Amino acid sequence: LRTDIERLAKRAHAPLAQGFRTYLVSQLRAPRCAEDLGDAAQVVEWFNSSFRGELPAIAEAESQPSQRNGALKADSYFESDDSKDLGAALTRLQFTPGGKPRSSADRSTSEWRRLLADFLRDLAAWKPAGSDVDVLHQKTYVLRAALALTPPGEDRDRMIATYVTLLKSSEAERQSPAEWLWQVKALIQVASGDLPKLTQEFRASGDAGLVLAAP
Repeated sequence: LRTDIERLAKRAHAPLAQGFRTYLVSQLRAPRCAEDLGDAAQVVEWFNSSFRGELPAIAEAESQPSQRNGALKADSYFESDDSKDLGAALTRLQFTPGGKPRSSADRSTSEWRRLLADFLRDLAAWKPAGSDVDVLHQKTYVLRAALALTPPGEDRDRMIATYVTLLKSSEAERQSPAEWLWQVKALIQVASGDLPKLTQEFRASGDAGLVLAAP
């Protein structure tokens, strides 16, 4: 706001400064959550030193919230035993028993495909804790990690279809649309070589959000 306020101040400084002071104090004194986003002290310092004119400076007491409400509660993911088992299965897809990253050749063998089939079976049965959006984040995170390892072919196509099914069936699309859309974009990024397939899946999903997001 500072640039616009300073421009307007050249025409009507006194009433504008008074109104802006009232606005700042009202905002700064309002109840807020436990965390502060941004540095309100900067705008108070600017007002007091450069803009207030003959008005009284904004005092410390006028810039403190009248009430602090709840703090952000971050739920932990992947804490349950089945979550850890799934994580171990994902590790087996990424690394050999000796701890070396699996090469493209390793990830084309029948043994690796068997490990992938076991992983996808466990993923389908997995019921992570939390809200709908928590469930979506956890399942898509794990699936996306496996998708990045999977060579082109039937397995990769099935995983893309599974991801799209998760997206279109999740209540997070209505409850937390911004977070849902983030997961849509994350799939588009990791499936960059499969955009025609992904576009087809999005358009065939019957979900308006996915149809609009089709790459």
